[in-house]
Amino acid sequence: MQKFIPRITFYGNPESNAFALTFDDGPLPPFTDQVLDILDQYNAKATFFLIGSRIEQYPNYVDIMRARGHQVANHSFYDQRTVFMKTESLMRSIRQTETLIQQTQWPKLLRPGSGWIRPDQLDAIEAEGYHIVLGSAYVSDPLHPPRWYMQQALTSMLRPGAIVVLHDGIKDPTKTVAVLPALLEEARYRGLKAVTLNQLFNQTEARRMSDNPG
Repeated sequence: MQKFIPRITFYGNPESNAFALTFDDGPLPPFTDQVLDILDQYNAKATFFLIGSRIEQYPNYVDIMRARGHQVANHSFYDQRTVFMKTESLMRSIRQTETLIQQTQWPKLLRPGSGWIRPDQLDAIEAEGYHIVLGSAYVSDPLHPPRWYMQQALTSMLRPGAIVVLHDGIKDPTKTVAVLPALLEEARYRGLKAVTLNQLFNQTEARRMSDNPG
C-alpha cells in the first residue's frame, strides 16, 4: 500500500528488530492508565494519537506520557471522520490540538479520524508541516471483536517494522487492554521491541544511510 500512496506511512523498516505500538482516541481514564502500566511492565514504548477535546478534559496525560518515554501525536480535536470534514474545519481542529500537545519533532505526526483523507486535505496538512501515519496491523477494536480474534490477528500481523493501531479511547476498550500483554509477550518471544514512531523511523533512516554510505 505504501508504494501506491508514498506520502502516507503505513510501516517502518522491515529489517529492523522493532515495531511501533500506537493508540488512538485518548486519553481516557482508567483505560489509558492501564495501558501505560502494561507498557511499563514490558519496558515498551508507544505513540499516542490524542484527541484535543479529551486532552482538555484530562490535561495531565501529555506530560505523563512523555515522562514515561512515550510519544504524543495529533488526532484532531474531536472524534470525527476526517474525510467528511471541510478542509478549513479540519485544519482548525488540528491547530487546536497542536497547541495542547506541542510536538517538537519534524515533521509533526498526524493520524486522520477513521483513517481516510481527501487529496486536498492531505495537501493542506503537509503544508503545515505534518506527516500522516496510518498502520499495517489493525484489528478494528472499535467494533469490539472477540478477544481471541484480536489476539490471533495481532500475532499474525506482528513483524519487523509493523505499525500496530489500537484504541485506548473508544467506548469500553477493555478487550484492547486485555490483549496487550499477549502481544508484548509474543513480541518479546520473537525478539521484537515495541518503540515509538520516532524511534522506528530513526531506525529506518539509519538503515537508509548505511545502505547509501558517503
